[in-house]
Amino acid sequence: MLRKPPARDPQRIAARLVETLPFRRPWDIDEFTASIGLITGKPITVSPLPTSLEDEISGLWVPSPTINRIYITSRGDATYQEHVRCHELAHVVLAHEGTDELDAETYRAQLRRIAPDLPEAFLSQLGPARVCFARASYVSELEQIAEWMATLIQARADTVRGHVYLDGHDRSSYAIAERFLGALGWKS
Repeated sequence: MLRKPPARDPQRIAARLVETLPFRRPWDIDEFTASIGLITGKPITVSPLPTSLEDEISGLWVPSPTINRIYITSRGDATYQEHVRCHELAHVVLAHEGTDELDAETYRAQLRRIAPDLPEAFLSQLGPARVCFARASYVSELEQIAEWMATLIQARADTVRGHVYLDGHDRSSYAIAERFLGALGWKS
């Protein structure tokens, strides 16, 4: 009797990949972004999403041979913007890991909807470039994994977001701890 291959579990794939990522205390999204750039061998820039795209998407990752560019919405609060950024960083990690095959036609169709006047030759170049355009579309397994990764990255970041010392101590102890940690290069 033939057995059906087990379904891939986006949450499990995301959890496995997040476990390989560097988390430092205290959490800093810019340092985390830079560390992903070091892992992948390409620097990552983060810029505001063009306002003309704000109604269609919340984040955009545009890779090139030498740099990864991420564009993030200016809408929403800081937590939401961090989530969008983590989602786009997940795409960078997924492409680096070669974890999933992208459906190039799906992404070209999404880009056609966002920017209908782009030439077909340009769209054809973007498909194989592993560009993920529509964060709001979770139909593909890749988008599901990226969304789980963003959620898990933020959950893990929450465990290292705060100060090293415990609450409830004399406030003068905090000043000493912060000076000591500052000497070690930690931000307070």
